[in-house]
Amino acid sequence: AGAFGPLRAPVVHEMQPGPDIAWFAPRAVEVALLAHNAKLLETWLLFARDGGRDAYAAAEWLPLAGLIEAGLVPIDDASEMALRMAKGRQLDGTRLHLLASALDALAVNVPIPWWNEAANHPQPAQGVLPPGGTLSELKKARDEGRAGEALLLSLEAVGATPPDELHMLALGDIVRSLHKTGFKREAGWCAFEALYRLWPTGQTRIAAR
Repeated sequence: AGAFGPLRAPVVHEMQPGPDIAWFAPRAVEVALLAHNAKLLETWLLFARDGGRDAYAAAEWLPLAGLIEAGLVPIDDASEMALRMAKGRQLDGTRLHLLASALDALAVNVPIPWWNEAANHPQPAQGVLPPGGTLSELKKARDEGRAGEALLLSLEAVGATPPDELHMLALGDIVRSLHKTGFKREAGWCAFEALYRLWPTGQTRIAAR
């Protein structure tokens, strides 16, 4: 999914946010996310907070920003946007659960209102689970601090399954294990890959073009 982000990031980096190109804000934020470019992401998110229809569309990416860069977006802001999207029926229970679970696995303190809203929906039961015993071995390696083994088991658990097709339990265990054993960037990227293609604004995402 992220192939186009790094290619377009230098071009977007040269653009200065302003009223004349406000329409481009959602795409700029998306490019920054795909490129894992925290500085570029922060620049356009700050612009998005000024209001307006295009700014709001850009801010719809806020809940995913915390997966890319811890602390870049205050979790309360991300939670507020997620809840607004849920009330507007842009975000269903599956996405609420998956994102809350992913952020929790990244050691982010997800606000109680977010959990409460997610609790109004059944936990997603669909998704691919790795072969029996893999997650148990992964948890053991994680708890015992065996980073190399945890990384290999995480790769085995994912296998050929696209991250967005993983079961919520598998995604949470993989992300948590990578994060806890020192692979924090990889953990965030895995979580982002899983949520990006499920995100409602993905109907117009650049990676699909």
